[in-house]
Amino acid sequence: MSITTKKLRQLGVALIFILPALILFSTFVIIPMAYSFRISFYDWNIVKPELSEWVGLKNYLDAIKDPIFQKAALNTGVYALSLIHI
Repeated sequence: MSITTKKLRQLGVALIFILPALILFSTFVIIPMAYSFRISFYDWNIVKPELSEWVGLKNYLDAIKDPIFQKAALNTGVYALSLIHI
């Protein structure tokens, strides 16, 4: 199963058309999400980021223990389940 020159040219044209969307999507969605995930492991100092301290999973553990978070997660789960039509 060989790829012909015509198919390679079509693939190149398709990639050229998709490239601007991929650049925008990466710039405004993927990169900020990855950065947010990275800083979620820090006690982040927004004014002086160099003073931020690595805390690992502590932020996530604190969130899970928080009664407001637990209530919000429960409400979200109930709401999501109520949208399922059986």
